Amino acid sequence: MSTLRASVPVSLGAHAYDIHIGNGLLSKITQHVGAQGRALRVLTDEHVAALYMPAMLSGLGMSAEQVLVVKAGESNKSWAGAEQVLDWMLSQKLARDAVLLAFGGGVVGDLA
Repeated sequence: MSTLRASVPVSLGAHAYDIHIGNGLLSKITQHVGAQGRALRVLTDEHVAALYMPAMLSGLGMSAEQVLVVKAGESNKSWAGAEQVLDWMLSQKLARDAVLLAFGGGVVGDLA
């Protein structure tokens, strides 16, 4: 059973988003992503993927090919890391309205 405990708004004007906090949210993740009708891809790091990848793929109805797993750590927050993400997104042939879900925090959120 999923339980949304809190939703924290991040006010960035046109780029605002919510951070959802709760138990079991992965099983209902599509309700929180807001990607209806648009291509969805996921960016995560190796630590988060090791813990949550199967549940995330199941919750989103996605395949592993639709997820980019980057190395964890601040050293990946670089131009080379950004280039890796952009090259992958281009290889996925995503349209401008595609959604890139940052599944994790820190470096993953910055790169996304």
